[in-house]
This record gives sequence, structure tokens and C-alpha cells, in this order.
Amino acid sequence: MKNTIFGIVYKGYDEIFDIEVYLTLSFIKNVSKEKADRDRLFLNALSNIKYGYNKALLNSIGGKDGVFNVYEDYKPKNSMIKKLYDNYINNSKNRKELEGYFKLSNIQGVRIVAHGMRILGFINKTIDNNKTKLVLINVDINKK
Repeated sequence: MKNTIFGIVYKGYDEIFDIEVYLTLSFIKNVSKEKADRDRLFLNALSNIKYGYNKALLNSIGGKDGVFNVYEDYKPKNSMIKKLYDNYINNSKNRKELEGYFKLSNIQGVRIVAHGMRILGFINKTIDNNKTKLVLINVDINKK
């Protein structure tokens, strides 16, 4: 995990389980490139991790904030799918970065939803001792 800037443990409101959140260098570079760190929405999106990754609500319901799945095979491909799967996970350098956190066969692409911005990453599908890992890799901003 040499590219980890820092890791935190985030206990969700529902206390479904603890989420260890890791920021990769890719995430830091993408946030800076998009100037997302200067946007109030960025902090709102980060704070929405508090809603947790509830296995009963894996897909985003309109108007809800939280951590939701992004499926690689969803059609038509949107910008989130392209950033997570086409541009990130299919790049061998990035795959090695993720392998420092968990087995690639056991991950799921996710988005942390806030109005106007989504933070993208991968979460470990296996929850051990009420804990899982969330690795952040990119941002997706509605530019309207």
C-alpha cells in the first residue's frame, strides 16, 4: 500500500460496519486536476460515506446519498463506468495499486453520491469482523 496517503476508519450512522477509507495517489491527482478540492460538494460527498455501504440498498435510489454500486456491464456505459473500469481497473499499473489493498476478484466498483458530484472507488465485497475497505480513485462531477 505504498500509494496510500492515509487511511481512516469510518463508522456509519447505521453502524452496519466500519469502513476503512484509503485515498490513492490517483485519487489525489484526479481531485486536483478537476479542482474538486475547492468545491464544497467534494466535502459533502466525502461526508456521505457516513451513510455506509448497506448491502440491502446496493443500488442508488433517486435522491439518496450514500455508497452505491457501479456495475461494469451496465449499458449504456456512463462516465463513472469508464473511469472505474475502462480507464482504471483495466490498466496494469492501476491494478497493482489496488492489489495492495485487496484481492481483485473480490471487489466492487462504487460511487459515493452527493448532489452534483460522485466520488468513485472500489470496495471489498467481503466484510470481515464488521469491517471493509474502500479505496477512492477518482471523482465524477456533473458539469451543468
